[in-house]
Amino acid sequence: MISAATVRVGSDTSVGGWWGRPHPAARLGLAVQLCTLPWLGFVPDDIWSVPQAAVLRLANQLAVFPGSLEQYGRRGADP
Repeated sequence: MISAATVRVGSDTSVGGWWGRPHPAARLGLAVQLCTLPWLGFVPDDIWSVPQAAVLRLANQLAVFPGSLEQYGRRGADP
């Protein structure tokens, strides 16, 4: 789980500019999706069910609040 829950920014497998997205929830949510794919073999429909240890590790690496994942994918209606 540790190697799967590691963000490799700057490596050939990183997503470059995506890590610079302004909203912490977007950065953490994307990291959770990308890291669960090789770990589980799929991206779970419910990313909020990912083990807390993995979320904490990713949040620490990205310097974001782990609770920001709760806001991932939630936004107001488009105008």
